[in-house]
Amino acid sequence: MFDSSKIVNWKPTNLSSEETLDGQIYHRSLYFDDLALKARKWHRDATQPLINLVLDKIKNGDVIVDYGSGTGGSAIELVKKLDDLDLDYKLILVDPLGSWFSKAYDLLKERPNVFFCKSYGKNLQGSFAFLTLDELLGGNKVDLIISSSTIHLIPENILPSLFSEFYNNLSDEGNFIWSSGDIPSKILPSGCNLLHDPYREILKSIRNNSLYHNFESSFGEASIIKMRKRADNIFPLSNDIEYYTNTLHKSKFKGKVFTEIVSKSIEECKLFMKTPRLSEVASLITNHEERNDFINKLLNNLFDNSDSDLFTNGKNYRSYWHYGVFERVQ
Repeated sequence: MFDSSKIVNWKPTNLSSEETLDGQIYHRSLYFDDLALKARKWHRDATQPLINLVLDKIKNGDVIVDYGSGTGGSAIELVKKLDDLDLDYKLILVDPLGSWFSKAYDLLKERPNVFFCKSYGKNLQGSFAFLTLDELLGGNKVDLIISSSTIHLIPENILPSLFSEFYNNLSDEGNFIWSSGDIPSKILPSGCNLLHDPYREILKSIRNNSLYHNFESSFGEASIIKMRKRADNIFPLSNDIEYYTNTLHKSKFKGKVFTEIVSKSIEECKLFMKTPRLSEVASLITNHEERNDFINKLLNNLFDNSDSDLFTNGKNYRSYWHYGVFERVQ
């Protein structure tokens, strides 16, 4: 029986205005409006297959975890569909980043069946660390774990233990359903990219840009090295899809992967990169407006350059998405 009193519930406190703004700006790259009523096309097209897979598995009374909720993009779309179906359910959002998570909280906090668990905080020993699902859920078992655009960000040395956490916290025959547009594949179709390929190309351009070198000249070598390392970690290239499926199978999950192609426009790319946390690929430009203008120009050049490694069609590019449905088997 689900006991909500055992969940480590979180409420946003002591967030700076900069942190709150970071989440708000990121959310604008997903939705046209502040209430998240109308999703932007790329977000709608990328999220809908995930939601359909969830709806195919969900039962009345299920407990769901959304792992890596961010500003709530996938959870909001799921809630819209579940409201239409009039299902009884509990939804637990999990994320480590208070700045983005606070936006999800603002949008969904009035729902008594939605809970918020911040996955980075003080553990039982009083030290700051990533908290396990078991710690966050207080021993509650869940029926579905969903994750959108998150698993490609999990470091390779952590992923096996995370999948084991998922397995151990699911009920018998529970399901892990996930999506990612940024996992390489040997069968990547011709003319397709990974979701974050444009931003990795931008980072290459920044490293070779004479104007940016002028900004760097105002900083010491130690600062430049530190910020370059930080920039390298914003859009890391993950292992290929076989690694993820093999790791899931080793964790005793059994399932399948489906694929879709989602188009994203240059204007949607620009909105995404206005997020201060993401625009730190060019962090040595400290004025945010100047930084946005600089990145926008690089994006324009990238989409206009037929010799670049990015496959574009006019002002759009096609991203290759994986969707997985994996069942907990004994």
